[in-house]
Amino acid sequence: MTVVSAEAEATSSSRHRGRASTSIALIVLASILLPLAGVTVWVRNLVLDSDRYVDTVAPLSRNPAVRDAVATRVGSEVVDALDLQTRAQSALPQRARSLATPIAAGAEQLVRDITVRLLESEKFDQVWRFANRRAHDQIVVALTGRENGAVTTNDGRVVLDLGSLAEDVARKLGDLGVTVPKTLDVSRLNVKFVLIASDDLKSVQSYARLLDRLAWVLPLITLLVFAAAVVIAPKRRRAVLRVGVGVTVAMAVTLIGYGFARSTYLDHLPDTVQSSAAAAAIFDTVTRFLERGMRAILVIGVLAWVGAWLAGPSKPARAVRRPWRLLTGRAGADR
Repeated sequence: MTVVSAEAEATSSSRHRGRASTSIALIVLASILLPLAGVTVWVRNLVLDSDRYVDTVAPLSRNPAVRDAVATRVGSEVVDALDLQTRAQSALPQRARSLATPIAAGAEQLVRDITVRLLESEKFDQVWRFANRRAHDQIVVALTGRENGAVTTNDGRVVLDLGSLAEDVARKLGDLGVTVPKTLDVSRLNVKFVLIASDDLKSVQSYARLLDRLAWVLPLITLLVFAAAVVIAPKRRRAVLRVGVGVTVAMAVTLIGYGFARSTYLDHLPDTVQSSAAAAAIFDTVTRFLERGMRAILVIGVLAWVGAWLAGPSKPARAVRRPWRLLTGRAGADR
């Protein structure tokens, strides 16, 4: 009888260890899948949702660094197209042609001032939102590696066409008496603004396509694996604690990776990007909900393992619970 009991106890202990080991393995697997699931949700909800995308990029129209970069790019293109110094030299008599340079400089400043005023107007906010809404499907195109329309990917860049803004600047110049040559078609000004620049964009495109396919499956699988880890565990409170630790570690590592990716991106901007401050603002604005989501999940993970620990039988946990028990009249529950 004793032998049978010992064998049964050994079998039960072996099953107990097997379930515990399986539970831990599932938690590790789910913790690895969690960051991928989070990025998947971000790609699905932001990149494939026009309203979410427009709301995300809308603040960029009010960002000083982005405005300054746009004003510089548009202003320089209009100035180059108008060839102000050559026109000033042609209009001045021979003895006064030395004034062409300061006149051209003043005209260039006028162009920049007009551009800045246009960017500061409410109309630009509306134009920015409208243009981004129209271009949203082109951002999806950029991530999937296809080409089409106003936003394209060239050599790892996402390029936004700002020709319409240059047209507005030219019209404002005309209102102020600065005539635009009839030979110049302002509607064809090749004004491009680099929205995203990365040598790794091609690999990101491949990753985005994979995430798009897994958009609904991967988050569901992750949740089911976490749930299975708790259900099969011999001690579910301890499993919940381990889930919390796994989520916390996974999100902490992911946030560190996010910071590293941001630094790497900004440190390797191509020469065509004139403003690193604008590039940083664009990166932070476009990815801010992704970062906030990761931080929120990290907090949930911390709360899960702290809550599971507090519910445990350890002396420190009981000491922490004791004041609450005293307040609720359940002081004897922890004895």
